[in-house]
Amino acid sequence: MANPSKDARQEAAQIIGRVLREGAYANRLLNATFQKQKWEPRDRGLLTELVYGVLQHLYAIDHALDQAAKKGGKSIDPAILNHLRVAVYQLLYLDRVAEHAVVSQAVTYIRKQRGQRVGGFANALLRKIQREPASFQQFDDIDDTAEMLSKLYSHPQWLVQRWLERWGVERTRQRLAHHNQATPLTFRFHGPTSQRDEVIAALAKEGLDAEPTNWSPDGIRLTGPLPGSLHQLLRSFSFPLLPQDEAAQLVVHWLDPQEGEEILDACAAPGGKTAHIHALAPESSVTACDIHSHKIELIQKLYRRLHIPAAKDSSPGYILLEQDATQSFGTQFDRILCDAPCSGLGVMRKQPEIRYRRTPEEIQEMAQLQQKLLHNLASSLKPGGKMVYSVCTDTPEENEKVVHSFLAQHPEFSIDTDLPDPLPCKELINEQGFLQTAPELHNMDAF
Repeated sequence: MANPSKDARQEAAQIIGRVLREGAYANRLLNATFQKQKWEPRDRGLLTELVYGVLQHLYAIDHALDQAAKKGGKSIDPAILNHLRVAVYQLLYLDRVAEHAVVSQAVTYIRKQRGQRVGGFANALLRKIQREPASFQQFDDIDDTAEMLSKLYSHPQWLVQRWLERWGVERTRQRLAHHNQATPLTFRFHGPTSQRDEVIAALAKEGLDAEPTNWSPDGIRLTGPLPGSLHQLLRSFSFPLLPQDEAAQLVVHWLDPQEGEEILDACAAPGGKTAHIHALAPESSVTACDIHSHKIELIQKLYRRLHIPAAKDSSPGYILLEQDATQSFGTQFDRILCDAPCSGLGVMRKQPEIRYRRTPEEIQEMAQLQQKLLHNLASSLKPGGKMVYSVCTDTPEENEKVVHSFLAQHPEFSIDTDLPDPLPCKELINEQGFLQTAPELHNMDAF
């Protein structure tokens, strides 16, 4: 039986601290923790729940702590803050939890680490929240709508204000609430679309409830309870499944790769979209480019697992290229996918820590990089070719404004309206001709 050296609550507090203090990513820290130690499925699930739960509700938790502490949140010892956050999350957001045990375990650990006085402070604070949890989840006294929604749903106020101006209160609330829900576990079947029903049936035999995605013909979404052994089960599964959000799957369908073409994936890491290109057009030659050597290695590892052949002599396959995509490629391609670096605000459901890191200034900086990428890639597209630009965010600065700026500088380009038929999700094209997805409307990332 596994016997982790640390309690899940203590480990969660340490991971949260590293995420907020060092800029680490929760999913990577969790993966490293599970690889380093063997955890029972129940403890593994609890640790994951605590880390993501606190990150999703950080401002609301801190609001409760600020109210409960006589001298406000600033009086709380930073060394115990994340342990208190984990405890408060359990008290306020988890239904089936023994509240007295939550308080007792947190206080015992804090007392051991920081002494009797700090332990007594933590005990008084948590007992106060335990007695009247509902009173610490009230935000009605905040008059400013953006500030109120910011604290209620734990998103930065500047971002909430932008969404209010763009969409109004109702849809902004929907977006905020959706970001704090569990992310649907979605995969792309790396194989013929015609086999998807067969894959779903095979998953059912393994005890997994699965359903086809609404728009992507390659997507499979797991529903219902997930076993703690899911990772091992999928690694030994007879059909190759890649974790990939439905919105990301749609991008390659819009590229519409054809057999015999030369295709460039200009910002390829971690390689899922390049692999998708090969699945749709296995006789094409795909150049996968990334600026970082360690990411090139990740792409190569994925291709080996999927048995995607490397190009050899004149045979089709993939070519890995370590290059900055803002620099000339010296050759031309039939199709180019520019899945550009961006603010990442469209994937906050699966990476809640992003919301606390981004600034309006970074959005502008990303937009400048994206324009530079498109400007350079324009010279690498053959006459009559197609270039797909995509980002996992729906900020206008990184989407419509980038494209319109590019078109103004490159009159030889135009938005393609002659779309292939059938094409998944044609109904999601907005009035400007852009494919635009949204979590609150389509249950997938914002691309």
